[in-house]
Amino acid sequence: MESTASGHTSAGLRWRLQIPWMVAGALIIALRVAALGSDAYSRLSWSSALLTDEGFYIHNARNIVLFGRFSTDGFNNALIMPLLHCVQVVVFRCFGVGAIQARAISAALGLLTLPVFYHALRPALGRRAAGYATLFLGLDHVSLLYSRMALMDTPAAFLMVCAFWCWQRGAAVPCGENPTVRQNAAGWLAGCGFLLGLVYETRGLAAFLIPVAFWITGRTRGRSGVLALAAGLVLALVPYYVAWYAPHRAEIVRVSHYYITRQLLPHGLNDLRGSAVRALFGSESGWAPFLMRHTPVLFLAALVGVFAVPRRRNTNRRMVLEFLALWLVTGLTVFALVRYSPSRYYVLFYPALCGLAGYAVAHA
Repeated sequence: MESTASGHTSAGLRWRLQIPWMVAGALIIALRVAALGSDAYSRLSWSSALLTDEGFYIHNARNIVLFGRFSTDGFNNALIMPLLHCVQVVVFRCFGVGAIQARAISAALGLLTLPVFYHALRPALGRRAAGYATLFLGLDHVSLLYSRMALMDTPAAFLMVCAFWCWQRGAAVPCGENPTVRQNAAGWLAGCGFLLGLVYETRGLAAFLIPVAFWITGRTRGRSGVLALAAGLVLALVPYYVAWYAPHRAEIVRVSHYYITRQLLPHGLNDLRGSAVRALFGSESGWAPFLMRHTPVLFLAALVGVFAVPRRRNTNRRMVLEFLALWLVTGLTVFALVRYSPSRYYVLFYPALCGLAGYAVAHA
C-alpha cells in the first residue's frame, strides 16, 4: 500500500511540474495565432520597412493567383526568395490572398521551429537547457512578434534550425570505426548541406550560416564531413540554378546589385567604421542598443554562454555550443559591418542566442 501511495504521489508531483510548461506552450501558440491581422508593433524596428515589406514580399504570389501572371510591374522580389514565393502561391491558391494567410506561413513555421530546436539541443545540452532555450525562443517578444509577420526571416530561421538539427545528428555524434554509423553521419551532413541551400533560396542574407557549418564540420569530421556537406549543398543549388537563376539571371543580377551595393556593402573604410560604431553604440539602428533595450537579460545570458563553452575538446556538448557561438558571433559581425541591418534581420541569429542563453541559465 505504501508503494502504491508513493507512486501516486510521485505521478501527481510530475504532473504538477508539467503545468508551467503546458501553460507556456499554450501561450506560445496563442500569441502567434491570435489577431494575425493586427498591425505590427511600431517600436519593433526603426525602419519603415516594417510597414511595407510584407506587401513587397507577397507581391508576385498575389499576382499569380489574382491576375494569372508573375509580373505586373517592375518590382519582382520573388526572384530572390523563390522557395518562400512557391509556398505563398500554394497557400494563396488554397486559402485565398491576404495578409493573414501570408502571416500564417510565418506563424506556422515559427511554431514548427520550436520542437526541432529542442530536439537539436537536448542530446548535447540536456533537457533543462534545451527546455529553457526553446522557451526563450518561443516567448521572447522579438522572435515572437516577427513570427507573426509575412517576412523572409522566420521561414529562413526555421530552415537554419533544421540544418542545425541535421548537423547535430551527423557531426556531433561519435562515429568511431563503425562504417554504418559513419555512413549515417554522412547522410545527415548531406541533409544539412541541402537545407543550407534551401536557406539561401529563401533568404540570401542567411547564407552566413554556410561557412559556419563548413568550418565546424571540418574541425569535427574532417575532409569526409566537409565533402558530405558540400554534396548536399550542391544538390540544392544546382536545380535552383537551372530552374530559377539561369532563366531570370539578368533581373536577379540587377535586383541583387541594388541590394548589395546600395544597402549592404559599405562605401569605403569610413562607412565601414561608421557601420561598426552604429552597431555597437548607435541610439536606434545598432544591434547592441536594440538587444540591450529589448532583450537585455537574454542577450547577456547568451554572452555568458559563449564564454562558458566547456574546455574539453571533441565532446558533443562543446561542439554544439561552438556551433551556436559561431552562429551568433558571425551573425552579429555581419550585421555590424553592413550599412543596413534592421531588427528583423536579427531573427536569423535568435536561435543561437536563445540556445546559448538556455545553456547559461540551466548551468547558472
